Amino acid sequence: MDSREELDAWADWFEEQGVTHSPIVDATYGSVLTFKDPDLFQLEMFYRPNHP
Repeated sequence: MDSREELDAWADWFEEQGVTHSPIVDATYGSVLTFKDPDLFQLEMFYRPNHP
């Protein structure tokens, strides 16, 4: 992700689509949103500030 706001937008979209996901977790290294694909593989969307 290019910004924390973009991660928020994905969380909102997941909510609208009924996709189960974790809350966004903010840590010292960045922010992560976890969800599972239709085959139940866990995936993560990640934002790390000040990272190219």
